[in-house]
Amino acid sequence: MGERAELHPSYIGQIERGTKKISLLTLQKLSYALKIKISDLLEEKNIVYKPGTWEQKLAGIVRDKPADQQNMAYRLVKETFKSLPKRK
Repeated sequence: MGERAELHPSYIGQIERGTKKISLLTLQKLSYALKIKISDLLEEKNIVYKPGTWEQKLAGIVRDKPADQQNMAYRLVKETFKSLPKRK
């Protein structure tokens, strides 16, 4: 990530932990590296990803894949959960 955004890995970590404020240029570099719109980075989603959680593991699998493959992975997971027995 740091390499793609031309940012030092420790700086990326500080951004992720919320201990560093970033400039508009850095925001632009991050959006380019992640292949998403700047507006998507700014959107508040109320989702917290903690290191090692299943959310982060799933995101890591699909992060660098093309959008069509990400969509396919999403649909696969969604359909898999539909077929699982409901918990009581």
